[in-house]
Amino acid sequence: MSATPLGGVQLPMLEVAGLTRRFGGLVAVDDVSLRVAEGEIVGLLGPNGSGKTTVLNLISGALRPDAGVIRLGGTPIHGLPSFRIARLGVARTFQLVRVLASMTCRENVLAGIAFGAHAQWGAGARRAADTLLGRVGLGERPAALPRPLRRGLAAGMGELDAELDLGHPGPRPFDDGF
Repeated sequence: MSATPLGGVQLPMLEVAGLTRRFGGLVAVDDVSLRVAEGEIVGLLGPNGSGKTTVLNLISGALRPDAGVIRLGGTPIHGLPSFRIARLGVARTFQLVRVLASMTCRENVLAGIAFGAHAQWGAGARRAADTLLGRVGLGERPAALPRPLRRGLAAGMGELDAELDLGHPGPRPFDDGF
């Protein structure tokens, strides 16, 4: 998602300027600014409660900022609903992945494929789901329920969170501890 304006200067893939979010009297994010170039990896570091997850929620549209600007390829995205931001290429992952325990591994992946940025249905979606399951070591168990799988296999379902939108160029806000 590289953007170059008429002047020929490369715009950052993601730009955040003056981002602020309050919850009542608590200022969770205070005047955060950052720029991320295409292909660059940027980390937000800080102790628990310092606002890292709130910044990711603001970028992905799960929360709306009280102040500040968020641009994707030069286009403002702050204030857009999260589903529109996801369709622009911001694929959010979470610390705790929740699978739908009553659905098979394949059905869990199909749900992501059906409602992702590049929605697919039918036989093509099933082939894509099986390919993704194979990438994370679940290719032999597409009809298994996630609950009885060993912990390592169940963790593979979590890896699919980011894999579901591989072909889409855009930021991948990833919220996890090291």
